[in-house]
Formats: sequence, C-alpha cells, structure tokens
Amino acid sequence: MFYSLEQVVIFYRYQVKFYLTFPRPIDTNIRMTSYKLIYFDLKGRGQLSRLLFAVAGVEYEDCRVKFSDWPALKPTLPFSQMPVLEVNGKKFAQSLAIARYLAEEFSLYGDNSMDHLEINQILELLKDFIFYLDKSFKEEDKEKKVQYMKEALEVHSLTYLRFFENMIKKSTTGFFVGSKLSLGDLAVFDIMDYITERNATALDGCPHLQTFREKIGSIDSVKEFMDSQKK
Repeated sequence: MFYSLEQVVIFYRYQVKFYLTFPRPIDTNIRMTSYKLIYFDLKGRGQLSRLLFAVAGVEYEDCRVKFSDWPALKPTLPFSQMPVLEVNGKKFAQSLAIARYLAEEFSLYGDNSMDHLEINQILELLKDFIFYLDKSFKEEDKEKKVQYMKEALEVHSLTYLRFFENMIKKSTTGFFVGSKLSLGDLAVFDIMDYITERNATALDGCPHLQTFREKIGSIDSVKEFMDSQKK
C-alpha cells in the first residue's frame, strides 16, 4: 500500500504533536519494578506522587494508613514520617525526593539540566508556601491553628499564586517547563487543587493559572485520577 505525501506529512505531524505533549513511553524495566506508596488516606504530601503514578500509567500499591494505625507504624519508617516509597522492598522518605525520583523514572523531569533547574525552582517555591501550612498543622492551640491556616490560605497563598501566574503567563506552550507535561506542572496543579478546595476565590485575578488548571485537568489520566479521588 502506498501513501500520498500529504498523508505522510499528516501522520508525522500527529506523532510530533503527541511527543511534545506527553512524555516518551515508560521503560519496560520500570514497569517491572515493585512500588508501594505509604501515606495517610488524604491528599497532603502524598498526592503529588499519586498523580505521577497516574500520569505515567505505572502500577503501584497505594497503601493508605489509618490515623489509628499511625503510632505503631511510625517507628518502623525512615525518619518516622510519611510519605514513604518502597522500591522493590526498600523504603525511602521525603515527599519531594520521592516525587523527583518518580518524575525522573517516568520521563516527567524535563529533557536537560536547565529543565531540571526550572522544575526544582518550582518545587522549592512550593516548599516555601508549605511552611505556612505546616505552621498550622503543628500548632496545638486550636485558635492559633485556625488562625494560621486562614493566613496560609487567604494571605500567603495569594502571594505564591501570583508568582506562578507570572511564570505561566510567559509560557508559549501552556506548560511551566518546556513543551510537554512535567513534574513542575503537576506540582503546581496539586497545590492549586489543595488551595482552591479551601479558598474558592484564590484564583481570582489569575486568568493564566485558571487556563493552566483547565489544561492539565483535562488530560485523560489526570482527569480520571482526580475523579477517582472524589468517590
């Protein structure tokens, strides 16, 4: 069977468009790796890793810990904290270290060192904001706990969302880094989901972030995952 030049051109245009939008296929060795993610049955610091697994289409055991089981489990984990990722039975901690590892394994960490720098810049900026959330989580006084969370969601979050608004506004591709989906996009999408669940007007005045959120949220694997979390 012979194809016309026009048919060949259309085919390769489609292939290029697909590659630029989504990462390359996952290596078969990765698919043979055993993964287990251990975290509470809530979004928090474990949700970004769950998103990475969903987008990559890689199977893993999503172990969701009950609060009643936490005291007994805590001393058995690295640094007595979660999330923890088991890779072929070996445990690793620290949420951003886990996310970076998964992103690199799943080809969601950019294409070069400059992409890595840009993605890490985003992660460190998010880490700065999470400091204000942690301030509330760690506070034992109930009134102060509520006050700190209110400040995090209604004051500090707006500062960081404006930072991200200015960054995505400069993008010519709709992605934070390069021309395809990366850990940077998923990290911002995840924190936006957390903030807007608690402050519905947080994205007012951030039209480019709103468009970005719709773009990422419409990706089949992301949409399917987010829908599954509502059940």
